[in-house]
Amino acid sequence: MATYKTKVKDLKNISNKTDIGGAPFFGDDLLGLQINAKADFINTHESLRRRLPLYAYYRGSSPAEKMHGSALILSGLTYDNTVLTATVVSSGYFLAEGEVCFYPGGTFNLSGGSTQQWLYLGKGAALTESRVFADGVNKEFKVEFGATAYLTNVNATGPVTEPLTSADLTKDFLFLTLGSGAFKGETEKNFTTDGAHGLTEIGEALTFPAFTDFASFGTGWAPDLTIYFQKMGSRVLPNGQTQIAGVLLKTMSGGSAPEIMGTMAKENIAYSGAVQIPIPCIVWDQTNYRTDYQLTVSTSGVLTLKPGPSLSFPSAEIYVYIDHTITGAKSVFNTSYTYNKTFMNITP
Repeated sequence: MATYKTKVKDLKNISNKTDIGGAPFFGDDLLGLQINAKADFINTHESLRRRLPLYAYYRGSSPAEKMHGSALILSGLTYDNTVLTATVVSSGYFLAEGEVCFYPGGTFNLSGGSTQQWLYLGKGAALTESRVFADGVNKEFKVEFGATAYLTNVNATGPVTEPLTSADLTKDFLFLTLGSGAFKGETEKNFTTDGAHGLTEIGEALTFPAFTDFASFGTGWAPDLTIYFQKMGSRVLPNGQTQIAGVLLKTMSGGSAPEIMGTMAKENIAYSGAVQIPIPCIVWDQTNYRTDYQLTVSTSGVLTLKPGPSLSFPSAEIYVYIDHTITGAKSVFNTSYTYNKTFMNITP
């Protein structure tokens, strides 16, 4: 783990005193300004970096192993995957092992390996710039840290070939997920200040999957286009329950035979056997709103409607209103939620 940067004494406020002989500035005073500014910046961001977890992924074993510390992206390091033969990564800065490191960017051909690859970035060597001093000698004058970079193919659980050595696992790295389609875990968003503050999953936490239109409808049945959802759809909620909503209509001609209304495209219903699950609905038969119709859904998501006992369908257009959440799979009960009291807690 990187240590925090120490600071030097600050310059005293000497305003309105330069007219009585001038302030005794030395070259080291200017260097001190740089030292303090750099220390403040690095220490602030090191506090955030330490909130990032040790990165874990599968490396040929299960469960996932904790690998290396996480570096913190400060700026840049964006990429464009439009052309896989020339994926461009922009230059940028990141914090690793207590130093601000610079990566100059690059262009990569991803067509030869897997469809997705990782670009590892870690702290590199000190890059110096020299100048000729007053004594005529060329000496080092400026310095910044570069980056080490490794590119490796990735499958669904991690890198195909691990580019890091055992010694690297004590250091800080970040990676960019170039290409698409392989790795199923977390990506470079976890190496950001949003990741340190626990903000990266807010979008997923506050959204639900969209409704998907029915896969098919029974003969004569169609979604209402004027009143309700204007569609008939279903979706599987994050906890595994199936939600169905919409209005279906059909012009009936009497009779009491069951009517197949349609088949859901998205469902998670897994009762064993040919079970019909009853769900509530409201039917408008042009005269009354009725709740005595029998609506069921099968384990394959097929909706069937029957009139109540000893009743028949009317000879009229009927509207069937459905808005219900179905618990039809045991996976629902395998998911539990607890209140996370540390959410948005930014205390180091």
